[in-house]
Amino acid sequence: MVVLGRVNIVDLQISDLTIREEVTVIASGIKQTIDEVSKTVNLIEAQELRDRADFALVETLRTIPGFRVQQLGGFGRTANIKTRGLRNQDTAILIDGIRFRDASSITGDASAFLSDFTLTSVSQIEVLRGSGSSLYGTNAIGGTVDFQTPKPQSGLHGQIGGAFGGLGLNRFRGNLSNGTQDGKFGFNLGISRTVYTKGIDGADDAHNTNFQSRIEYNPFEKTNISARFFVSDAFVRLNSSPDTIGVLPASNAVIIDAVPLSLSELRRYADGTPFDQLNGGNANFIPYTNDADNFQESEFFNGQIALNQIINNRLVFNATYQGLKTSRRNTNGVLGVPFQPFGGTETSIFDGQIHTVNTHFNWTPNTNNLITMGYEFESERFGNDGIATDISNNFTTRAKQTSNTFYVQDLLSFFNNRLQIAGGFRAQFFNLQNPTFSANNPPYSNLTLENPPNAYTFDGSASYFFEQTETKIRAHVGNGYRVPSLFERFGTFYSS
Repeated sequence: MVVLGRVNIVDLQISDLTIREEVTVIASGIKQTIDEVSKTVNLIEAQELRDRADFALVETLRTIPGFRVQQLGGFGRTANIKTRGLRNQDTAILIDGIRFRDASSITGDASAFLSDFTLTSVSQIEVLRGSGSSLYGTNAIGGTVDFQTPKPQSGLHGQIGGAFGGLGLNRFRGNLSNGTQDGKFGFNLGISRTVYTKGIDGADDAHNTNFQSRIEYNPFEKTNISARFFVSDAFVRLNSSPDTIGVLPASNAVIIDAVPLSLSELRRYADGTPFDQLNGGNANFIPYTNDADNFQESEFFNGQIALNQIINNRLVFNATYQGLKTSRRNTNGVLGVPFQPFGGTETSIFDGQIHTVNTHFNWTPNTNNLITMGYEFESERFGNDGIATDISNNFTTRAKQTSNTFYVQDLLSFFNNRLQIAGGFRAQFFNLQNPTFSANNPPYSNLTLENPPNAYTFDGSASYFFEQTETKIRAHVGNGYRVPSLFERFGTFYSS
């Protein structure tokens, strides 16, 4: 009660109000709220990933409209993404905005390691549907996926968790984060171990270990230096490929129902029983068959260093370096059916390295305009070693390619940011160097090489947001490209 002429003292307590706003980077390479984005973007945040109990990237992406995720078997087997009906290699994978791709894979994309991405330390996953090559280069034709790691927070934080389930599932994950109160320094660590000891039929074991770390250092008010590391070590037991049996249609124009060989007969077949002694019934194909000495070991190391410098209130400079090393080792012995190496074990080793340096300026000439201008240098190496049962058939291949890229982007906003317009252009120039081969019968030793053609890409988008109805209309047009991989040029098998 307030009485006239009396002094009243009232204690007021003001609590913090947290305003949550979804922010995305993938659409333009800079931070924008969802309302400001003129392209089709999906965000999956860490809390949603925990609520869904996802622990692999390929599981998470199945929910994205327009994405078709296919995996050739269970955990750890080859996975691929088809965006809007395009090819497997037409979707780019990023880690904190920088391309991740395997220089030694057939199409030079990330498909060979998609199944090795477990959700160890992730803040959110951003998905751009539509062309993104003007920003992110090769493979960003149908869509782009950005795997973003969390920034460390002030104070000591940590969590630990585990999961157990069918098919021999055992999973452990732990995270630790710490940062100074003044925000100048912080770090986080994350490690996970995922194991399937049985798999679908009891002999499809696979295991994966992921380690991630991020360090943030702000030596000055307008300077940020960060480092990120992502390491993966995976093993998966492989099966013999499926095969057809029985009487097949005379023409491939005839569509028939697929009838697999029964599980009991499949086990007899895997143990060496000839097909003519099996009870095939009306089966017309043999599914994946266990192969006791056929397996793949894969590893990658990804390291990034980034510098962000605010020059003034209109100009910001950014520089990043990424070193990526990938390795896959496929081993197959004499066991298994039907065709297997004769007289010993065959091994194929695929090694890739990609080093990327990117620098750009963000210039804001006025409140309605943001211009990005940048340069990128990339060097990639491909190595392939074949180890045969007869050492005279062993071979090696080494190849290298570099590129120089210039790009520009302009973001415009009008009518209190309700109208958004974006345009971008990218030009990439390639330099293919002469490969080297082992001495015995190299197939390409006398070829005259030509550089891949220059890549020119553009991108344009616009959107308008109606506040009263909270409706947004948008349009997006652009072209994309994929650089021919070094494997496509030089990957082969040859012997004396």
